[in-house]
Amino acid sequence: MFPTTMSEPLSTPVLVLSDELWWSVVTHLESCLPNEGVGLLSAVDSPLERRAVRFYPGRNLNESPSRFTMDPIDVLRACEDMDQEGTRLGVIVHSHPTTAPEPSQTDARELAMPGVANLIVQLHPQVCARAWEITAEGSAEMPVRVEVMVSGEGRGV
Repeated sequence: MFPTTMSEPLSTPVLVLSDELWWSVVTHLESCLPNEGVGLLSAVDSPLERRAVRFYPGRNLNESPSRFTMDPIDVLRACEDMDQEGTRLGVIVHSHPTTAPEPSQTDARELAMPGVANLIVQLHPQVCARAWEITAEGSAEMPVRVEVMVSGEGRGV
């Protein structure tokens, strides 16, 4: 089950992923175990939501269970594709194989990018995720919603 957090002010956009996109992210991150996995989500924004539209799996050059550096070639290819599709880098995704889906000190120091969310996925003992807007001033949690498709119609979970 994917936990959602809706305690943020309404001015904070909700990060929205389709069920299919969510499971693509989880499958990739699990394939990276025992190391942290990494990837990017392209997105389109509206005033109330940041809708993820495509997942770009990445390679963790550190091959570490507690640190990641996404291969710059993977980043470049993803950004070129986003530019061609008219989307933007909306989310950096990475896993914490066995720790809480909260920004580590390293995450807080290295992932501060205005306008880009960070989706951190804990893989064990259960899969759960939280999204964060990380700035130089600190981290604020973003609400997350996974939409499950039923008979071709979206239904929020």
